[in-house]
Amino acid sequence: MRQPRQPGLFDLEECAAQLTEMGDPLVGLEARIGWEAFRPDLNRVHEQDRKSQAGAKPIDVARMFKMPVLQQLHSLSDDRIEYQVRDRFSFMPFLGLQLEDRMPDAKMVWLFRDRQG
Repeated sequence: MRQPRQPGLFDLEECAAQLTEMGDPLVGLEARIGWEAFRPDLNRVHEQDRKSQAGAKPIDVARMFKMPVLQQLHSLSDDRIEYQVRDRFSFMPFLGLQLEDRMPDAKMVWLFRDRQG
């Protein structure tokens, strides 16, 4: 039995280019909204003193801010957004994720939203 082939970097870039050509709405959203403008306010709300540098680093606040946007656009629960971020290639570039990156899970999404107040 043949082993499945691992996708290469250029395979993923080609797929992203094809999605863009086909009119991926997330590419348009990314181009129109200056997400970095939200970073100072997000940092103030989500800033935490770390007792230690041990453990996983927190996921970027701008990335986490985009998660509820995806949830609203696609009517997804916290559990479903976790699944869809792992499953849908079009979500990854929007969130600035690579396959090897740590993916936000449902609990992270819930905690992030809860902290917003």
